[in-house]
Amino acid sequence: MPARDKVRGRDGILAELKSQFRLYRDCRCKLMAIAAKGYMVLTERRDKVIMLANDLTGFDHEFEIVVSVMGALEVKGDRIVAWRDYWDPADIAAQVRHNTGTQSASLAGSRDE
Repeated sequence: MPARDKVRGRDGILAELKSQFRLYRDCRCKLMAIAAKGYMVLTERRDKVIMLANDLTGFDHEFEIVVSVMGALEVKGDRIVAWRDYWDPADIAAQVRHNTGTQSASLAGSRDE
């Protein structure tokens, strides 16, 4: 899974979310499982998004993909102080190929926040 730079602070998080929503819309997250021990919370979820057709994605039509995601959250008091999501970029690439016949490099990766 490719690593990406960490996002820090409110401004960084806002900028990251704005960037992500240039790739897709209508993100719906279905929580499948959750476990917690001490300050760690682990989640398993399915994220369903509509990929956008624009110059950034290179797609000529919109289409839906569903991504299995594992999240690891560190909590201190009432705040999330770290959030890491992990997914399989090959799964995303296969769904993109199925819907477009091509692959977009901008969709693969992991996020350390």
